[in-house]
Amino acid sequence: MLGLSRTWPTATLERHQIRIRTKDLGIPGEMVMNDGIGRISPSLAKKVAESLGLIDCPSCFQGRLGSAKGMWLIDVDSEEDFEEDFEEDWVEIYPSQIKWKCDFKDVHHRTLEIRNWSSELKSASLNQQFIPVLEVQAIQPEVMRWVMSDHLQRALKADLGEQTDAMKDPMSLRLWIHQSGPPKNDRSLDGYAGFLAGLPNNNADKVAFLLDSGFDQRRMKYLKDTVLEMCQKKAETLKTKMNITIPCSAYVYMAADFSSTLEEGEVHLSFSTKFQVEGFSDTLLEQMDVLVARAPAHLPSDIQRVKVVSRPELRKLKDVIIFSTKGSVPLADKLSGGDYDGDMAWVCWDPRIVQNFKNAPVPEPADFIKGGYLRKNTTKFASILDSLASDDSNKNADTKSKHLEDACLDFISQAFLFNLQPSFLGRCTKYKERLCYTLPKSVQDERAIHLSQLLGYLVDQNKQGIEFTDEDWKRFQKSQLGMKGKFLEDPEYAKEKGERPNIKGLLHILDYLRFDVADKVISNALEDLGKKINANGAMAYDEDLTKLYNMYDERASGKDEDSSYCRQLRTHLRKEIDALRDEWRISFSKGSNGVENSNFANTVEAIYQKWLDIKPPEELLASGHFPELLYNPNKDSATSNWELLKASTTFKRHDKSTFAWHMAGKQLAYIKAMAHRVPGETSKVLMIPEMWGILRPDKKLIMSLSMQREAARDSESAVALEDVFEFDDDGTVIDDA
Repeated sequence: MLGLSRTWPTATLERHQIRIRTKDLGIPGEMVMNDGIGRISPSLAKKVAESLGLIDCPSCFQGRLGSAKGMWLIDVDSEEDFEEDFEEDWVEIYPSQIKWKCDFKDVHHRTLEIRNWSSELKSASLNQQFIPVLEVQAIQPEVMRWVMSDHLQRALKADLGEQTDAMKDPMSLRLWIHQSGPPKNDRSLDGYAGFLAGLPNNNADKVAFLLDSGFDQRRMKYLKDTVLEMCQKKAETLKTKMNITIPCSAYVYMAADFSSTLEEGEVHLSFSTKFQVEGFSDTLLEQMDVLVARAPAHLPSDIQRVKVVSRPELRKLKDVIIFSTKGSVPLADKLSGGDYDGDMAWVCWDPRIVQNFKNAPVPEPADFIKGGYLRKNTTKFASILDSLASDDSNKNADTKSKHLEDACLDFISQAFLFNLQPSFLGRCTKYKERLCYTLPKSVQDERAIHLSQLLGYLVDQNKQGIEFTDEDWKRFQKSQLGMKGKFLEDPEYAKEKGERPNIKGLLHILDYLRFDVADKVISNALEDLGKKINANGAMAYDEDLTKLYNMYDERASGKDEDSSYCRQLRTHLRKEIDALRDEWRISFSKGSNGVENSNFANTVEAIYQKWLDIKPPEELLASGHFPELLYNPNKDSATSNWELLKASTTFKRHDKSTFAWHMAGKQLAYIKAMAHRVPGETSKVLMIPEMWGILRPDKKLIMSLSMQREAARDSESAVALEDVFEFDDDGTVIDDA
C-alpha cells in the first residue's frame, strides 16, 4: 500500500548511485533474511534528513525508489569521519524490495520518496491481542494476571487523575480538553467548529467555548454538568479500551543485521536519547531478555522472548531494533509473518513480564490452498495478451500490439472484480476472538491455531491474489473448527454494556481486567471526582447574564410612557420565549438529550429557528422609544442589541434548563466575556471562528501559573517560589537544562 501513501520526495540519484543486488541475504532456496530492507550510505541519509527538515539523522527510512519499496538502513560499515565532499552517496536495492521491472532512466524513478523514519521512542500501550498470549505462555499465569492488573490500575489512575487535576481551575481544564478531547480532523476546511443551535455540537468544543468566554466549571452548573458528562463517557471508553501502558516497552521499527554480528536469537536496541521511566533510565538495552511481538498477534508463538545484546559494530543504529540474519527463519517472520519493509515490533523489557514468559514453538505451516479452502489467482497481463493474440486467426507480427488495448481493459476489469470481492479478514478476526473466549485453552487450542493460520493468509489477501468466499468460510468452520455455522456472541469484555460473567473458577483475563479491575478503579475515581467538583457549589444562575434584562425590567417599572412601552416589550419577549420553553419540555419529556441522536439535533434546530425568528413588534420599534434596537449597526448579527436582550431574557426566565444554553449560548458567551473585568494594561480579545478552531493551549504556561496559584494557596510567597523556579516575561518556567 506504500504506492498509495503520502510520501515526501527527497534526494535524486544518478543511475550509478543505485546499487541493485542480485540476491537477498540468506541461504539460496531458504527463507530471505532481509525481506523488504536495504541499506543507504550515511552521507545520503544526512541529505535526506536535511531535505525532510530533521535536525538529527534517523537510522532508517521507509519509502520507495522507482520499483523498490521498503526500508533503508544506514550502512554502519561506511566511514563517516572524512569530509562530506569525499563521501559517496548511494542506496542499495535487494530483490525482495523490487515490485516491477525498472531501468531507472526516468528521473522520477531515481528520486527517493520517504514515507516515515525512525524517531525517539516512548512507552507503548499493550495491544489487547497480546494479553491472552502473555497469560497462556506465562510460567506463572496468576502472576502475569496480577502484573497486567497492576499496570492497568496505574494507567487508569494516571488518566483519571488528569481529569481530577483539570477541575482545579479553568485553564487546567482547557488544557485537558485539548489533550483528551476528540481529534479536530472532522472540522470543515476552514477549521470551523460545527454548532448545533447556540452551542458547539460536541461536548469538548462546547466546554472550550464556554471556558474561553470566561465561565468557570467550579461556579457554573451547566458547564460543570457538561464536564462531568465528558468524564463519564471517557471513563466508559477506558473500560472497554483498557489502555494498558507498559513503561518499559516501545514500538520500534524492525531491521536486519547486515553486519552479521548478531547470533540467532539475539537482537540489538539502543536509544537516541536516554529512555527514562520509573525503574529504568539508560541509552541502550544489553545482557537481558526482552519480548518482541507484532500486531496482529494470533498464535502463541507470535510473541518471542529473545536476548538483547550490545554490539559496538551496531552502536550507530538508534531507535531501531536489529534482528539477526543467522538461522533458518528470520525472527520477523515468526512474529505473525512480519518483514522489514516498515513493520514495527512491540519490544518489552519489563522484568516482571519477560522473566515470567516462555516461548511457544512455531506451529507447522498449514497449506489451505492445497486443502482447497483458498485459491490463488496468478493471472498476469502477459497471459491475457497471449490469450487474445492466440484467438486471432491473423497470425502476424502486429497481432499483440493490435490487442494491447483490449488486454489492458481486460486486465483492469479482472483487477476490479478481484478487489471487489468481500474481505473476510475483519469477520474472521472477530470470529476468532469470540471462539477463543469459549475455549478453555484459549489461543493454545488447536482450533484457534487453525483459524489464526487462516488469518495469516487473509491479512495479505489482495497482495497475494487469494480468493476466499462465503462458501469456503462455511466449509472451513465445519471441517477445521467443528462449528458448522454456529453463532458466537461477543465476549462480555468487548460489549459496550457488558456484565461480569457469573461463572465458577477464573474469569477470562480480559473479563477480569475490565470487570474486577477497571470497573472498580473507574467507579471510585468518578465518585471522588463528583464529590470534588460538587463541593464547589456550582450554581445555575449567573448575575452577569441577567444584567441586560434587569436594566429593561427596571425601566419598565415606572409610570411614564417609556415604561409602558418597555412593559409591552417585556411581555412580548416573555410570551414568545416561554412558549418555546414549553415546546422544548414536551419534546424532551422522555429524556432524549444526546447530540448524537439525530432526532434530538433536528428538534433542537427546529426550536432554535423559532427562537431566532422572535423579533420586536414593529409598532414598538416605530414608537421611537427603542433606538438602540432600531438603529443598531450590528443588528443583523448574533450579538446585536436585540439578540443580547433576548438571550438575557431567556436565561433570566429559564436559567435552570438546558433550553437557555441551547438557544442563547452564543449570546450568553459574549455577554459573559464582556462582563469580565480585566486590568487596564490588557484587553479582552474577539476571535473569528477559523482562528478559534486552531487554538492550542500553552502547557508550560498553564502549569507554571497553576504552580504559582498553588503556592499562594498554601500561603507561600511568590518570592519563595521564584527561588526554586525562574520564569520568563510570559510566566513560563525557564528550562536551562
